[in-house]
Amino acid sequence: MSSMQNAAVSARMDPDAAQARGAQPPATPKSPAAVMDAIGTRVRNAKRSARKKLFAAEDMLDTAAIRLRRRPWRSLGLALVAGAAAGVLATVLRSRGCAETATRDRQNA
Repeated sequence: MSSMQNAAVSARMDPDAAQARGAQPPATPKSPAAVMDAIGTRVRNAKRSARKKLFAAEDMLDTAAIRLRRRPWRSLGLALVAGAAAGVLATVLRSRGCAETATRDRQNA
């Protein structure tokens, strides 16, 4: 725990001792209006963050579409290589699983 966290914990546990040391206790909203204002601020910040992420995702999709239009053969080649790699990996894993099962069946017989 850092010294800032230790000070915050000790301020919560003994506010009088924290004030004697000159530390400020953590600010807590007192009135219901202040609580609602704090909640509203957090909701606005969350919405703003979600909106930024949505715009970033849209930009990424637009960039991908532009790249596909500019170099369709390159994109097709990459898709072909990725599909072939996935097929080889699936074949190797499946054959390894079948061999292990056959070995296990022979040992149990």
